Amino acid sequence: MVQKGRGRPRQFDREAVLTSAVEVFWEKGYAGASLDDLTGAMGISRPSLYAAFGDKEGLFLAALAHYGGGLGSDPLAAFDAGETPVEAVRRFLGTALENTIRDGAGARGCLFASCAATRAGTSPEVRDMLRASLDAVEAHLTAGLERFRAAGALPDAYPSAAKARLMMDTMQGQAYRARAGESREKLRADLDGRVREIVPGADA
Repeated sequence: MVQKGRGRPRQFDREAVLTSAVEVFWEKGYAGASLDDLTGAMGISRPSLYAAFGDKEGLFLAALAHYGGGLGSDPLAAFDAGETPVEAVRRFLGTALENTIRDGAGARGCLFASCAATRAGTSPEVRDMLRASLDAVEAHLTAGLERFRAAGALPDAYPSAAKARLMMDTMQGQAYRARAGESREKLRADLDGRVREIVPGADA
């Protein structure tokens, strides 16, 4: 991961170290993640961390952006791949759930909701990033549901924006339940009912 050249600053794979930082922040939270935890997992020195990211919060912001462009975007990609409203909604919620309870990683929920939200109250930068992320996800889901409505796959009066927000709330609710220890089987079994709430009358 880290490469050292004689007489030159340390070079490292930015994507790899950010992936490691995400795992630490996800497990320990912002406050609980020490610089020793972070540099140890990332395989870099403190001077290298400061040079690349400025400080711990700068690293946290970079880690959030990295997560949002990678694992955090998986549910939206799954939604886009759905050929019907039911399939799209189910894929969105199912992918989000599986990311929450990945094998060997424990139940941790969305990094933005489980970690960034606790930092947002004291960091305007984190709060702004969190708000922008929520707005972007809502807009993406709303636009997708509107396309289904325009194509006749949803009723003309279907409230796409409200249902997009319900999808987001449902995603966070199932993540909360997972973090509280509810089983994968129970959470998966409840998906059908959640999908019907979002697409009424659908055979999920």
